[in-house]
Amino acid sequence: MATPAFPFAAVILAPRAAAKDRPALTRLVEASRATGADPVIVAAPREMAPMAGARSVHVAGGASDVTALRIGMAQLGNSSARYVLLLRLGAAAHDVVSLLALVDAAKRSASAVSALDGDDIEQGPVIIARDAWLELMTLADQGIAAVAARRGVQRVRR
Repeated sequence: MATPAFPFAAVILAPRAAAKDRPALTRLVEASRATGADPVIVAAPREMAPMAGARSVHVAGGASDVTALRIGMAQLGNSSARYVLLLRLGAAAHDVVSLLALVDAAKRSASAVSALDGDDIEQGPVIIARDAWLELMTLADQGIAAVAARRGVQRVRR
């Protein structure tokens, strides 16, 4: 199988997800798939049944977003993904068109971090290049903004 021209993965952070959140998680998985993300990782408590179309990884119930980020990102070590699209359960919803604009801008940019214009970089969807993943994993306690401050961020119009 050929590697896509722009291989990227999605990691959905849902460390405090409950059964009532399943429809929202399903929408996030479907939106990630629609953008071309492969694989799609969902970091959620063990109590959440696996999501169709995604690989589930378990975090302790009530774990922090940083823990979910690290466990989700660890799944990408052997993947061909060169970028990761990070989405958070409970953050403002974005339609597939906005996410596709973000992916398209990241394809054409040399920036390590891309985010939608006007979104809080800690909450909104972001795309991070593989060469910044180590910083993301080690600076995550300081937030994605710490990586953006070191690497710069490309803001994408919707």
